[in-house]
Amino acid sequence: QEPAQHPLCVAAGRFLQELQESQESQESQRQGIVPRVLDWINKPKELDPCQLEIKEHTRPVNAVCYFQGAGEAGDCIASASDDGTVKITSDVSGEVLRELQAHEGKAVKSLAVSTDGTRMASGGADNKVRVWDTATGKCEQVLEGHSGDVLGVAFPKEDCDLVASCSTDKTVRVWRVSTGECLATCSGHSARVTRVEFKDDSTLVSCSDDGSTKFWDIATGMLKTEVPGAKFTFSKAAAGSEQRAGRFLVTSQGDLVLVHLADGGEASGTKKVPVAFFRAPSPVKTIACTGEYIGVGCQSGAVLHLRAAWLVEAG
Repeated sequence: QEPAQHPLCVAAGRFLQELQESQESQESQRQGIVPRVLDWINKPKELDPCQLEIKEHTRPVNAVCYFQGAGEAGDCIASASDDGTVKITSDVSGEVLRELQAHEGKAVKSLAVSTDGTRMASGGADNKVRVWDTATGKCEQVLEGHSGDVLGVAFPKEDCDLVASCSTDKTVRVWRVSTGECLATCSGHSARVTRVEFKDDSTLVSCSDDGSTKFWDIATGMLKTEVPGAKFTFSKAAAGSEQRAGRFLVTSQGDLVLVHLADGGEASGTKKVPVAFFRAPSPVKTIACTGEYIGVGCQSGAVLHLRAAWLVEAG
């Protein structure tokens, strides 16, 4: 189907009406009137989009990741929180399989799992990166060198012995996990660096509150090129506020999870119209996508496991 004829696009007008009504009803909400809950539009009536609501954290959730657990653990959701813990839960039962007291009681700001699911990296408000064995929960390495909160961590696709990190200290670092050695330090951003990702075997990408996205040489730490921040879309593996899922971009605004067509042909500068949405129980802090599932970390400490089958079907 053409994008404009897609059943999700047909219902986009409903979203705008709902959003406007929500904004216009703010005064009523302040008086104690609870607004009605928005849901995935055009979903089958028998499909509950929220498969699980995991209420194990006591403070805001800053990162979520999906991975295949070892042995009988099955598919898992890892979540990192300001409460100082990383929790690994079953995405089927919601049972907490492991709880890691990750960063000496300080907030855990970022999280990433290697492609093979064997290692997990966490970044904390203690300025450190910790690397964990996902099967045992053992901390394999503590990486020290940043002078500020570690806001992003990432593994390359093929090598789980490398990890990258970014920080409020305005730098990006590349580490060798087995030795704890810092292989490269990338300096050039003028504000805190909020996200990092391996683009390929030789290139690292980072974005910053200075509005820039920079591409770095992994081997030397030297800057390759720079583009405006809005011109690069991080992959669905890098948990953050915007995720690519097939033909769609999954984003958040307040307590809404929004889905846009990524290839809808909108003119430059044109405001994208969401084609689907879901209202979370509290403001959304982070999103991660895998297949037909969307993991959502909330300000309240809840982790949502949403199902959106059409993300795959429409791809």
